[in-house]
Amino acid sequence: MIAESQALSEREMEVLRLVAQGLTNDQIARELVISTNTVKVHLRNIFAKLGVASRTEASLHAVRAGWVILEAPAAGEPVEKPPEPPPPVEAPAVTRPAVPRWTRWLVGASVVILLLALGISLTDWPQRLFAPTAVPASPTLIVVSWAERAPMLSPRGNLAAVPFQGALYAIGGDGPDGVSAAIERWDPVSDTWTALAAKPTAVADVQGVVVGGHIYVPGGRDAQGKPTQQVEVYLVERNQWTTAAPLFRPLSAYALVAFEGKVYLLGGWDGTQYRDEVLRYTPEDDRWEVVGKLLYPCGFASAVPASNHIVLLGGLNAEGPLNVVLEYYPTLTTMVTEPLTDTLLGRTQAIVLAESYLYVLANPGESADAQLWKHNLATKPWQPAVPPNDGIPQGAALSGLGTNLYLLGGMRGPDPVAQVLEYQAIYVTEPLPAVKP
Repeated sequence: MIAESQALSEREMEVLRLVAQGLTNDQIARELVISTNTVKVHLRNIFAKLGVASRTEASLHAVRAGWVILEAPAAGEPVEKPPEPPPPVEAPAVTRPAVPRWTRWLVGASVVILLLALGISLTDWPQRLFAPTAVPASPTLIVVSWAERAPMLSPRGNLAAVPFQGALYAIGGDGPDGVSAAIERWDPVSDTWTALAAKPTAVADVQGVVVGGHIYVPGGRDAQGKPTQQVEVYLVERNQWTTAAPLFRPLSAYALVAFEGKVYLLGGWDGTQYRDEVLRYTPEDDRWEVVGKLLYPCGFASAVPASNHIVLLGGLNAEGPLNVVLEYYPTLTTMVTEPLTDTLLGRTQAIVLAESYLYVLANPGESADAQLWKHNLATKPWQPAVPPNDGIPQGAALSGLGTNLYLLGGMRGPDPVAQVLEYQAIYVTEPLPAVKP
């Protein structure tokens, strides 16, 4: 039980306790000030970690493990008692002939044998008892292919691509006329793009994340080529922009990730040097704070959330491309690095598909072609993924929906492109070789 409780994050434990109290997804969202979709994501993670398939099973598991204690009635509170049973009615005495002791033993033994035989016939416990122990299944990638989808309405590179509610949002970037303020939404079902309310501040070298149903876009490189400290928030349901508390300093080319209902910004470029701070934004308080420092300054890195930590991949600094993976544990404020020897990263963008496959779009340098890497989080190997026939444009944005990967826009030479490429992947869940007890 201890290992399982440690596997659940603090926010997942909060969600589980509210589930055990009988709250609905909407009620949990209001209680924790998060979106209903975020509640659903937490529930999927909880079910997977506990090995359950329903809210009831998860609640029972939490109660049995002692994570949730159901409240008893308060002292002095009236408790409804069951009705008193009616007084027994005496039956007339019946005289039965004495039965020998050995007869009673024989009848009892026969009943036990019959019950055992019935239990064996209705269950498969003998087979399960002597069968090899099954190893948890792992998703396996079996088919990949590239397809071209409808292009963006405006060609752009160095933009942000944000997945939300089954659609992709393309924000900002370098367009034909300079830095762009455009935001467009792509519907994968109809394969169509829709222009939305323009961002108040045109930016490039920017990222965006979703928290509480809103898209947060901090900083970025403005039309004058300088980082900005403005933080703008797109209200999806209203198709409107608003502002949030600004950054402590102008920043672009940072790594951005949503984790436990908060926004984490790591590193970045301030116009003079690469930074090493870890900033955290709390939407409920509209407040930024410095919560740590990276082991090295970096910009143009990417970050993805893991079960209980944040993974920072690659990046650039004054010494050149960084071929390293850093694991940051916000709760423990600790960091662990893993240098990569055979994998070149540098400037990166990353996305996780099927909960096990990390895809990293890497630009090691201006003289090297962009490379797409595939990393299995369970077995740890790094492998090059199959690239598109025409290669990957510099400054393309990487994103994902379901089990599909997307490359949006980019720069071919000095010219931005509007191309959208879809990487279709099919996963199957296969158990690993069984281990005998």
